Amino acid sequence: MLIMNMCAQLVAKASDPRYRQSPAYQQIDKDLSRTFPTHVAYEDREGEGIRMLRRVLLAYSLHNPNVGYW
Repeated sequence: MLIMNMCAQLVAKASDPRYRQSPAYQQIDKDLSRTFPTHVAYEDREGEGIRMLRRVLLAYSLHNPNVGYW
């Protein structure tokens, strides 16, 4: 339960529009188009697959800033 709350908080924080200007968001956004470029889930740049992956990467970058996005 504690882990689910922490994950929900990180995803909520990562979804904050203020993070769109952050270096992490900018780098993750660049990396998304390079991640599995031929996979059907990531074909649409504005599709659900890209949005979900972006949320996960942003949340993880907030949780573990040593990954290099910050």
